[in-house]
Amino acid sequence: MIEKSKIKRGISIFSIVGVCIIVAVLVFGAMKVFKLNSVIVEILGIIAILCLSCIFAGPWIDRLEQKKSKIISIVFLSIIGVCLILWIICWIMMMNAIKKDTTLSTVSYNLIRISFIITIQFLVASTISYVLVKYKKTMIPFQIITYVSNLYIDFYFTYLIISLNIIDGTLKFTGNSFIVGNRVMLSLLIIALIYVFISNVVVKANEKRKLDNIINSNNDSETSLKQEISNQSPDERLKKLKKMLDDGLITIDEYESKKSEILKDL
Repeated sequence: MIEKSKIKRGISIFSIVGVCIIVAVLVFGAMKVFKLNSVIVEILGIIAILCLSCIFAGPWIDRLEQKKSKIISIVFLSIIGVCLILWIICWIMMMNAIKKDTTLSTVSYNLIRISFIITIQFLVASTISYVLVKYKKTMIPFQIITYVSNLYIDFYFTYLIISLNIIDGTLKFTGNSFIVGNRVMLSLLIIALIYVFISNVVVKANEKRKLDNIINSNNDSETSLKQEISNQSPDERLKKLKKMLDDGLITIDEYESKKSEILKDL
C-alpha cells in the first residue's frame, strides 16, 4: 500500500482545512452572523494564498521525495516560495489601500504586476516541465498540444498585464488592442485554456492509473506470498519461524503467537 509522505499529507490537510475555513467564514459573513471587516478579509486572503501555494507545491514535493528530477523540483519549489512572499506583500498593500480609501501607488502596482508575471511564468513552466519529465519521449502529440497551449496563454496574459499601466491615477490599456481584443485571438485563448484543462485531466488520470496498477501489483504479490506460505507444511513453517527468531527478525512474543497459530492447523 502506497501512502502519502508526512509532508504531502500535512500540506494536503492544511489546504483542505484552509479552504473549509474560508468557505465557512464567507458563508457566516454573507448570512450576517458576524460582520466581515478588513482584518478578517486580509487574513482570509493570506490563508487562500498559502493554500494555493501548497497545492502548486504538491507535485514537486512528490517528485523530490521520489528522488526524481531533484534539481527541477528544488527550483520550482523555490519559485513557489518567492511567489508566496510576493503575493502576501501585494495582498497586504492592496488591503491597506482599501482601508485608507486610496489608489495604489505606482511602486505598489508595479510590484503586483511583477508578481502576476512571475506567477504566470511559473505556472506555464511548471506545467510544461512536469509533463516533460513525466512523459519524456511518449505521447508526443499530447505534449506538443500542451506546450503550445501553455505558451499561448503565457504570451496573451503576460502581454495584457504589461500593457496595463497607471496613467494620471487611472489604470489604462496602452498595448495593441488587436492582440488581446481580436475575436480570433480570444478564440485561440479559449481553445488553449480548454486544452490545458484537458491535459491536466489526462495527467491526473494517467497518474491514478499507474498508482492503481502498482497497488494491484502489490496486492497480487501479497496474495501469492500468502498462498505460498499456506501451501507449506506446518513443519516447514515452524522451521522458518524459528529461524526468523534466531536471526532477530521477530520477538519471542511474536514467535509464540505465530507458533500457536501454526500448531492449530495440525
